[in-house]
Amino acid sequence: TRNFSEANVIGEGGYSVVYRGQLRDGTMVAVKRLKKYYLTDKGKEDFSREVGVMSTLRHVNLAKLLYYCREEDEWILVYELMENRSLNLYIFGEENGFRSSLNWAQRLEIIGGVAVGVEFLHSKGVIHRDLNPGNILVSDTWHPKITDFATMKLFIDEKTNPALVLMP
Repeated sequence: TRNFSEANVIGEGGYSVVYRGQLRDGTMVAVKRLKKYYLTDKGKEDFSREVGVMSTLRHVNLAKLLYYCREEDEWILVYELMENRSLNLYIFGEENGFRSSLNWAQRLEIIGGVAVGVEFLHSKGVIHRDLNPGNILVSDTWHPKITDFATMKLFIDEKTNPALVLMP
């Protein structure tokens, strides 16, 4: 992230800023850093829920959580990097006016992958609650990955699915 340089910002939401980063082995990653004002009890609870669920669930259509950090005022999630960024870019464009059209094969790949990812989440008792183009990332092969699970809700039976019971 080059010390969380503005030049490496690749996205920003209400609660966090996402930076392009590089691990020591050269792997490029997305580093989601919670904003200081969000480090409330509620923000920390949302963070812990996201870590708990995303470190347990693995699916080809979910963004892969690689690491996390919880130290004083630095709460960080490290995810795999999706070079094509979010679907927002292809639907609405950005401030600079860039907007790319998607061909039918790309659209079908994205729609089908999102549907499969949502079905998987629901089968595990997870309701995303904020599924929108900004929370759907696309790979360089147009494979979609659902991300941003801070507002998710769990609807699980702890007796039948103990792997998803989260500890504070």
